[in-house]
Amino acid sequence: MKKTYLIGLFVGALAFTACDPSEDDYSNNITYMTADDITADITVEQQDGVNVNKVTVSTHNALPTQITNGVNTIAASSGELTLFGTGENTITIKCQNPDGSIISKEYKVNVEKMAYDVDPEYAYLTGLSSKVWTWDDSTGACWGNCGYLSGVGSRFLTGNHWWGVTAADVAGQIESYSYGLDDSGDATMTMTLYGMTLEKSSGGTGTFSFDMTQKTTTSSGAVYAEGKFMTTGDGILFPVQINSGSQGKTISTFDICYIDDDHLILSYASEGTGAYEEATFWRFKAK
Repeated sequence: MKKTYLIGLFVGALAFTACDPSEDDYSNNITYMTADDITADITVEQQDGVNVNKVTVSTHNALPTQITNGVNTIAASSGELTLFGTGENTITIKCQNPDGSIISKEYKVNVEKMAYDVDPEYAYLTGLSSKVWTWDDSTGACWGNCGYLSGVGSRFLTGNHWWGVTAADVAGQIESYSYGLDDSGDATMTMTLYGMTLEKSSGGTGTFSFDMTQKTTTSSGAVYAEGKFMTTGDGILFPVQINSGSQGKTISTFDICYIDDDHLILSYASEGTGAYEEATFWRFKAK
């Protein structure tokens, strides 16, 4: 099965790591390349004579280099990548010329068997392709406030919160906080694996990522948050902190209080917030 991958743009020059420090001083040793000049050795791991979903990449370019499979990126001249599906996969090598211009070259590899697991959150969020999410007010509210660190994050599945609004009522909050996009009612956000993009029905776009190593626990050791969810651009549906003034404070880093195939529950509390003090919550469901 052939797959088409969306490759994300570079955030900026600082994202690159030079593969040869001597090349950093462009005033002494200026090197320019075209895409055709990019070279790399890409080896697909084999098990019992079958290509499996891990590759080793080694580049030979005298410029700062990035290696990506469309989901994960290595800011170095070599490394390993786990791939996300069988069939044709794309590895992209990008280099930055001294004038800041970016050149890239794609390499195709074929995967016959999934021998290495990928984090389940990729499948939860994107279905390993694209997945549509919308507000979940089935327990009475999809956005509002709650007690920070007040028990396990999964309690939100039963609607635990202080105060909140339905999806339709988000429209009033958008007006109150002078938010620019109509993310109320039946609004959706689509998360796509390759490129890790997030696109909202209101027209907002951005990217997303997560880190499940950043757990947050209560004083008793209960897991309040299973990890962190990060966005760029316009972010999730109505990403505004409650009680943050008429202009509203938009949030880009959230606690993942609960996640599975059908639910995504996020929260945010300002730095320094203590247990049982105010946090904002967002409840979403897969559409």
